[in-house]
Amino acid sequence: NLRKECNFEVTDKIRATISNRKEIADALDSFRDYVCGQTLCTEIVLADEIAGAAEVEWEDNSTLSIKIDRV
Repeated sequence: NLRKECNFEVTDKIRATISNRKEIADALDSFRDYVCGQTLCTEIVLADEIAGAAEVEWEDNSTLSIKIDRV
């Protein structure tokens, strides 16, 4: 949905910046290549603060910050 909101094409390569959370980091340690392949990410960066990020619903009624940029 973020691609659509940003007016990106389905085929655009992107860089994703995501909230630096332990469960995200652990999952990316094991599945980074798969996630990048499925989302056309050239890079996934974990960050504590993300300017201009979208907030998406996450587990336990919390939110996760995600920002995508076309590369």
